[in-house]
Amino acid sequence: MPDVVVAGAGVMGAFAALALQERGLAVLLCDPWEPGHPRATSSSESRVIRAIYGRDRVYAEWSWQALRLWERFEREAGRQVFHRTGVLWLASEDDGYAAAGLEVMRELGVPAERVEAEEIPRRFPGVSSQGLRFGVLEPRMGALRAREGVRVAVAQFLRRGGRLVRAAARVPGASAGRLEAVHVDGERVAASAFVFACGPWLPQVFPDLPAGFVRAHRAEELYFGVPEGSRDFDADRLPAWVEIGAYYGIPALAGRGFKVGLDKPGAEIDPTAAERLLSPATVREVRDYLARRFPALVEAPLLDSRVCTYEITPDEHLLVDRHPRHDNVLLLGGGSGHGYKLAPVLGGYVADMATGVRLETEPRFRLGPRVARSWREP
Repeated sequence: MPDVVVAGAGVMGAFAALALQERGLAVLLCDPWEPGHPRATSSSESRVIRAIYGRDRVYAEWSWQALRLWERFEREAGRQVFHRTGVLWLASEDDGYAAAGLEVMRELGVPAERVEAEEIPRRFPGVSSQGLRFGVLEPRMGALRAREGVRVAVAQFLRRGGRLVRAAARVPGASAGRLEAVHVDGERVAASAFVFACGPWLPQVFPDLPAGFVRAHRAEELYFGVPEGSRDFDADRLPAWVEIGAYYGIPALAGRGFKVGLDKPGAEIDPTAAERLLSPATVREVRDYLARRFPALVEAPLLDSRVCTYEITPDEHLLVDRHPRHDNVLLLGGGSGHGYKLAPVLGGYVADMATGVRLETEPRFRLGPRVARSWREP
């Protein structure tokens, strides 16, 4: 009998399983699909890891901590998943998200540098500074190979004696108090604690949760071919970059094209059954953006694309809390397009809650009512 069942082998579930293992617990990890499967919110090719979060110190500190944990994870696994490209924030207003974040970085002692608008194209020739007020460079941050990170984490878990089952964990009928067991692949599996890191499927597993608390939305990303012979868009020349609440991107990395992602939620979708077809309107929108910000790519061929999902909470904060009817059930998720990089920190946080080291969660992570806010508010 396992000590803990972790439902969901995405990045959050995988790192929760690893952290629980480190505390000496026997862990069963289960997922209806293989780790890194294309429906998952953590299955994209790459994700940005950045510490700037506007005025928010908690996420900034967690991101800085997560960077060190990712580096340790790489050393232990013997596989590269982090690329220190740096992250360049492109700010079109003087007092917005990037400016607030730079101030917090200075207070925390995290490396960050203001780059004046006219200096941006000199340092990074592929970038136009049209309409920008300034930039902020986080030199220690960069990009994570998302699918690879999940698969390596699960492989680590298995090498350390964990068990992975290709099936969903199903909760038996309504009950209160401690959850005694779940059904996995037709088998009743009892455990002392349960972690549900089911991403956008969490409302289906627990239909009694508040309606709309976690919603799945389209998130489109496009990969363009760079000009022949050009190195301006290589990962050692161009940082990952963000125009908050609009677009973000990652330089040509690990044999992929130049990535442009829309940093705004699209239409709500069914994470299981929806076909992931790129919208022609998105291609036109992104090409207009390339003409303005990366003019050398205005006629670049679209080589590949993905329609991923954001699992969004009303206020974009993570969900890390006990189920209201089962005190030994932990709910983990609500990445809202920014949670991937924090998974190593979240794994330890959840393990502390499951083992009683931490009794209460951070207030912002609670399941209770939340006030909706505008996308990527400072």
